[in-house]
Amino acid sequence: LIAGFGSLLVVFENSFIVSSRLFMADSISLFLLALGIFAFKKFQLTSPFTKDWARFLVLTGISLGLGISTKWIGFSTIVWVGIITLQQLWYLFGDIEVSNCKLVKHVSSRISLLLISPIVIYLGVFAIHILLLNQTTPDSSLLTTHFQRSMSGNDIYDLPKYVTFGSTVTLRHSESLGGFLHSHPYPYKSGSHNQQVTVFDYKDYNNEWIIEPTSNVDENDKRLRGDTVVKLRHKNTGSLLRVDNFKPPISEQEYDFEVSCFGDYEYQGNDTDVFLLKIDDDSKSKDFVKSSETQFRLWNKKKRCTVISHDLKLPEWGFGQQEVLCIESPTVARTLFTIETVKYPQDVDFTGNPELLEKVEEIKPSFWSKFLELNTKMMRIFQSIKPKNNNSPDPSSWPMLPSGLRYFTRPKSAIYFIGNPIIWWLSIMLMPSFIFVRIVDFFRIDNNTNSIRYKAHTL
Repeated sequence: LIAGFGSLLVVFENSFIVSSRLFMADSISLFLLALGIFAFKKFQLTSPFTKDWARFLVLTGISLGLGISTKWIGFSTIVWVGIITLQQLWYLFGDIEVSNCKLVKHVSSRISLLLISPIVIYLGVFAIHILLLNQTTPDSSLLTTHFQRSMSGNDIYDLPKYVTFGSTVTLRHSESLGGFLHSHPYPYKSGSHNQQVTVFDYKDYNNEWIIEPTSNVDENDKRLRGDTVVKLRHKNTGSLLRVDNFKPPISEQEYDFEVSCFGDYEYQGNDTDVFLLKIDDDSKSKDFVKSSETQFRLWNKKKRCTVISHDLKLPEWGFGQQEVLCIESPTVARTLFTIETVKYPQDVDFTGNPELLEKVEEIKPSFWSKFLELNTKMMRIFQSIKPKNNNSPDPSSWPMLPSGLRYFTRPKSAIYFIGNPIIWWLSIMLMPSFIFVRIVDFFRIDNNTNSIRYKAHTL
């Protein structure tokens, strides 16, 4: 009766109906979590070490593993199962009628099937994901260079090893999701009103920069070394990267300077457009800069500050891209860049410089490195998601359903999310009652038939 009533609540819930019409994992996640809870409750009510007891224990582990593989909200169910399991084991440890042999069986079976089993399933799903989904997509730019190079159809499989003056490069910010140093022909709305400089997560022609020298270059070896003073010219607009004596548009703290682009191809720059390329590893400070390998900082000689980027986003006039600024005492991780792509100038002399024919060595990441990277990227993406609609109601008002929630918006269409008021209000009223009953039951567990029934299912 209770299961049927709960099923009807789900069937007539408006939000589930809307969600089921979209390509989303919510329906699958709800099914797996419900199956896991059902199996676990059946496991609790079944006599230990019988076939049904083992069957429901295995089903619980499988459901939990598939649940967390579908959506991370499944971890909350695992936490709930873990708390109940610890409570059960606590009573078992204090029960003198349970032999040590049975106690070991209880503990080992729960650890193997309620903890290890979901972890193995989660890892297995990712292994299948990495094995089958190995084609590059626009979102592949969020992954590290070596991860991308291990995928089919990537455009960075043939990377030159060294960087020369005059090369066109893309500078990847190491601490961002997949961000590249970026500029576009739109001005800041404050400060210098020069051309914006940002970090953009995806590949784009506005990510390309030309490395220019500030003095004469050795014609016999044009390779770029650490501790070299350079100018960075934005290829699309011809403007030079610079640090201005203005506060950044978002971070307006003292000793923060705006980073922008100024001029065109005729403009040769001044001291504010000059940067010292400092390799992060001091032991390799004078080494050649190698693409996709060497991490370096951009230090402005005029302002004596280092270029950084962080997770703060520019407003709509900055297209929601990451802010770039220059500060005197930065967090090192936020300052590091690598060169991901290199295009040599057309007049490069390969005959006189055969070392320029060398390519970046292919490094195939292990499964564990890919697994950790994917999970880290997913976590950061979820943390960076912000609601774009300023007219959305406050989440604290959602349970009472005073108005609909703008769930999906396009220029000429929108989807509103609103739950079934009867179901939501009934659920809200029942929650305090359930909590009260559970509290009373907790204090009476050793003094009523519940404890007798519980003991019968643990021996």
